[in-house]
Amino acid sequence: MLDAVFGAGVRQPEQMQLLDPALGGLLDAIANGNDTLDTLVAGGFAVDEALAGLADLELAGLVSRGPGGRYLACA
Repeated sequence: MLDAVFGAGVRQPEQMQLLDPALGGLLDAIANGNDTLDTLVAGGFAVDEALAGLADLELAGLVSRGPGGRYLACA
């Protein structure tokens, strides 16, 4: 309900244009099924960079945490 009222979690086109290329790669990896820290690290991301990037993406409303430590790209 709050998402419908306030638009939380909705990817804004201007946010995507301003996205750092490294965060864009992380977001692409999540959208392609590498949706846990373990799979992101196995895919070549450094742990500290992945954690920082996930926090940035979550604060920007571009990903959300799901069950089992998974991250979901917000549509």
